[in-house]
Amino acid sequence: LVAEVISEGIAAGEFADQDPEVASRCFGAAIITLCHPQMVAQCLAKKNRAMPDELIEFAIRALKK
Repeated sequence: LVAEVISEGIAAGEFADQDPEVASRCFGAAIITLCHPQMVAQCLAKKNRAMPDELIEFAIRALKK
């Protein structure tokens, strides 16, 4: 599903031309900490960790042109 969304973004000119399968794996790896409630809680509890909104913004920005 993520690869399909990335493919659509590439076709629309929103995302850089890249392999959607590789990009989807990298995107997932960048935001994996948001998939488990305990990991999210740990991120929120520590000051040196990226916040969920920062992780999402970073991952999306990495896809853009």
